[in-house]
Amino acid sequence: MRVAGVRLEDADTASTREVTSGPAGQFEFAGLPPASRFTLQVASDGFRTTRRTLSPLTAGERRLVDVLLEPQGVSEAVVVTANGPLGRSLSPELGGNLGREQLDRVPANGHDLVALAYRPTAAGRTLN
Repeated sequence: MRVAGVRLEDADTASTREVTSGPAGQFEFAGLPPASRFTLQVASDGFRTTRRTLSPLTAGERRLVDVLLEPQGVSEAVVVTANGPLGRSLSPELGGNLGREQLDRVPANGHDLVALAYRPTAAGRTLN
């Protein structure tokens, strides 16, 4: 873990304090006045600076603040390129032929014969 610069600004008085985090990321500001509004800023090379507004402290309070630093300059992109046709209209696994005898044997009771004509067959074989 890299060390980070940690800055605490008192919004009421505009005074600031700065410390450097330890190797595990820990930091501490001792003797802060209660009821003050603070802004915490954490910065480290290679990471985005993070700012967080803290709610006022009570007298004697000790607070743990977790800060997650995000990598700087990381972006994601999805590139889609077309290399060929979207469908495989000439592929035998999507085609088939129905003969007149086969069509006559299909019970029409509740069946859509047009949809059946477009139904794929197994690798170019006709339905028997």
